[in-house]
Amino acid sequence: IRQLTDPSKTAMGLLSFIGYGIVKFDEASKYYADEIERSRWARDFLLPLGNFIEVVPHTREGLTEMESRASSLPYRVDGVILKVNDLAKQEALGHIGDDPCGDPRGALAWKFLAEEATAVVKSISYEASRTGRITMVANFDGVPLAGTTVRRATCNNIGWAEKMGIGPGATIVFIKGGEIIPKIVRVTDGRVAKNVYPRH
Repeated sequence: IRQLTDPSKTAMGLLSFIGYGIVKFDEASKYYADEIERSRWARDFLLPLGNFIEVVPHTREGLTEMESRASSLPYRVDGVILKVNDLAKQEALGHIGDDPCGDPRGALAWKFLAEEATAVVKSISYEASRTGRITMVANFDGVPLAGTTVRRATCNNIGWAEKMGIGPGATIVFIKGGEIIPKIVRVTDGRVAKNVYPRH
């Protein structure tokens, strides 16, 4: 959205909305008592509130079931939120830190294992960040990963890249952090050519 300066182009982007919850509703208890009931009630008013399913999350089977359902959603997700279903119990559990901004005790984020891809580094380039810091970038042939084709991955810093052996000819394994930013996680074969660092 931020990349589009013309609002008419944004309007063509087929944007949709999924709510996280309903707050400040004094008569809520007349209509629902838990997350799943609230979600069904809201959908009657065409207000989508996530995809809630009831599982036994402390078992491997429960977690596996949630991850297997994720692939059938009409959008990409990188994890789920495990929540106490009963809204009164959620409220009674409170928050960690400043209420209501602190993390709720009745909810826990659980990330799926990230999908990995492998590529051979073709070249290294250097870019200036917004703050003027020089960033090392590994470039490679396009590899499909998490719904897009990835052709480059930023290295943490030059010292880290040297220690890992990243450079032309290196075989790298990378993920998309948060399903968005390509991130190198390991090197299976080190570089075959030395890196040439910018002096100016």
